[in-house]
Amino acid sequence: MLMKYKILKRALFIGILVFISIIEYTQNAYAGEYIYIRNVLSQVAYKKDDGSYAKNEWIYEDKGPYNSNWRYFNKYGNVVEHCYFCVNGKMYYSDDMGELETNKWLGGYYADETGALRDSPNGRYIAPFFRKKIESHVIGFPRKFIREFNENYQLLTMCSIDEEDGGKAFYKYEYDSDGNLEKFTAMDDNQTIRFTITYVYDNKKIIRREYKDAQGVLKLYETIQYNDKGKKDGDEWLRGDGSSLLKYPFGSISDISMIYAGAVTGSKDDARKEFYNFIAETCPENSLVHFEQSIYCPVE
Repeated sequence: MLMKYKILKRALFIGILVFISIIEYTQNAYAGEYIYIRNVLSQVAYKKDDGSYAKNEWIYEDKGPYNSNWRYFNKYGNVVEHCYFCVNGKMYYSDDMGELETNKWLGGYYADETGALRDSPNGRYIAPFFRKKIESHVIGFPRKFIREFNENYQLLTMCSIDEEDGGKAFYKYEYDSDGNLEKFTAMDDNQTIRFTITYVYDNKKIIRREYKDAQGVLKLYETIQYNDKGKKDGDEWLRGDGSSLLKYPFGSISDISMIYAGAVTGSKDDARKEFYNFIAETCPENSLVHFEQSIYCPVE
């Protein structure tokens, strides 16, 4: 009888914790999907089963017992990343993946089991504040970042600093009315513009990206098509003069047999070479902006 009582008591306690968790985050259960936007910010949205996007709300990502976490989506439907933010009068902090930090010290604040910031593990909640500028370091790597955000928790500028040689790279981010990254500007140590990338969207999906030099001359661009299910199903990389470098015709991505049958034209290596040539032509070879922008090639 005593054992049964303990089991029931434990079950009730767990049930109360779950109930409190649901109230704390106002979680909604959706059979939706994450939308990963292939811009330089790698913005993330969450599309619900009714076709709408999560906005001003928490979404729980269940990745198993050790990796599951909460993410908060701003008024534009994009996940809040790498900054302090306020929800219902409580302060939180998310990492560079947009995952909520919990059970740890963050500078002078302690993130409790719900992620809410306190002045100590069992102390008072931190009063709401807005921090425009945030500095961070890469553990085990001599790099410091200074990021500036707006009141909607969108990244506006970032300065990357090599703490060994003092080299710097500056980046500027501009958004459209739907909160999508519309223009990315890369600058060198002296904040001289080296190149820009502009994006055109259909809802949250990129349909065109353009790479331009400091004079605004189009050097390289990509056009993307989607099928009626919203999946990428056509892609082409072109030089600024319109000559094609690599083309996956509409239907070839969903039907892999078309790729093997020779539907794809051009060369992936040539397209990637064109991208790296663009970086080399616009950014000084030994600059930090050249190094950082050469790490990832968007040609797939």
